[in-house]
Amino acid sequence: MTCDTYVRGNYYTTIHLYVPPNTIGKDVIKRCYRTLYTLALESHCTDAKFDILKPSHFHISLSKGVNLRYHFIDPFLAVVSSIVAKFRSFPVILDTKAINIYANDRKSRYFIGIGVANVSAKSKIQQLLDQLDLAIEQFGFSKYKGIPHVSLISTNNDISPALNNRYPGHNALLWPDIDLNLSDSVINEDQIDKLVSDSLSKISEDEIQEDCTQFDNCIVDYDTEITSFNATSVVVTVGARTNRIYFK
Repeated sequence: MTCDTYVRGNYYTTIHLYVPPNTIGKDVIKRCYRTLYTLALESHCTDAKFDILKPSHFHISLSKGVNLRYHFIDPFLAVVSSIVAKFRSFPVILDTKAINIYANDRKSRYFIGIGVANVSAKSKIQQLLDQLDLAIEQFGFSKYKGIPHVSLISTNNDISPALNNRYPGHNALLWPDIDLNLSDSVINEDQIDKLVSDSLSKISEDEIQEDCTQFDNCIVDYDTEITSFNATSVVVTVGARTNRIYFK
């Protein structure tokens, strides 16, 4: 999530559905990396750089990033808490069959990830989004227009040439099923495995475990084949302050 502007004295605020860090394994990350790297090559990016999210940062966005004034923080949290308290936990199945590309409003950063597969979870998340949108509008911010998904890797490389070539006339901020026709990728699996392993190794085990212990005391396992979880809470981040609000 990115905020278009920074205003001094305001606090950057986001709302997202908490995704357990041990939900997504290395195979899915490799597919995403391979796809993004291929698009960068097709777009003639000379210095392709990708940021793999730490497992503790996996999430499903429920709002745009907004700048919140200090005196609005507690009222904002109170409104969000009252909304979240109306919902019960629900199962979420992630769709690993197809990889999607997402972009921010200005198309200055691209994200690659996976969507939500089960209809029941999509319905619950949409209900949650609808109520949060009404609350966010009360504070003078615009609605969130994103499609529920978990971003795994992001880049500020301009991959629009490749996307425009594959999706002529496409004006949306979502490019679905992007990896399904990349079998002719010039990058072999050994190269991708090394690139992903090198990137993941930059995230220290202590750092990962510290983040995970903060919430669930779970163990990160990049070899996991789990692609589902039970949605139990919403996380509101205000500046450096993290607030986890549980469903009833």
